[in-house]
Amino acid sequence: MNGRRRALALVLALGVGGCVPIGKDFVRPDDSSLKLGKSTFGEVRERYGAPRTEKSWARTDAELAAEVGAPFGVARVSGVMRELDYYHEDRMGKPAAQGVQPSKSARFWFFEDHLVGYLSHSSFLADSSGFDESRISSIVPWQTLRAQVVATLGAPAGVRVYPMVRQRGHELLTYFSFEFDRASNQTRMKRLHVLVNALGVVEDTRFESSAKPIPPPPAPAMVPIPIYIPPPRTIK
Repeated sequence: MNGRRRALALVLALGVGGCVPIGKDFVRPDDSSLKLGKSTFGEVRERYGAPRTEKSWARTDAELAAEVGAPFGVARVSGVMRELDYYHEDRMGKPAAQGVQPSKSARFWFFEDHLVGYLSHSSFLADSSGFDESRISSIVPWQTLRAQVVATLGAPAGVRVYPMVRQRGHELLTYFSFEFDRASNQTRMKRLHVLVNALGVVEDTRFESSAKPIPPPPAPAMVPIPIYIPPPRTIK
């Protein structure tokens, strides 16, 4: 009986373990909670706690573009970049769409210890970063204002300023959505970059999206087990 109880407890533990939240929940960053160019590395880390990953590197133009993506280029300055990365997942949470595994992430970038960019996503219903791509066509370079972009699509999931853009006063607004959909066995991503100049006028946009099948889990490794076969006995 004790053996059966232990086996049952193990099965229950494994079942519940798959539903245990990953990472601490957090409030997605926005313009009202953070001040680009002013908020410091220490202030952001204190607000959000210990990150999933943390790194720093000596900045060059090529490295910055490769590390964070730079659809419209970056400034050529030297200094130290730092990054904080946060992630939270809770399969018991309410997703923004049926079948989606609810999760959220946030990345923060610092130049010389001051915040110069952030990007987040969420597939939770309460703070989803989803946006309506059918409205993108209403954003026209050299005509649409920053305020109109926000009125059309809502608050951006991320914002970057100099030197993560080429010129001082410019901003890169990013709308970003990512869904891990078990129901349709797909991962879906869509991302819109909007470059805004110092006058608050949109200069350029770039949109990309993808839908890919979720790869199957790796097959268990086959470990050969040697079997000893005794030699035949000689009967005398």
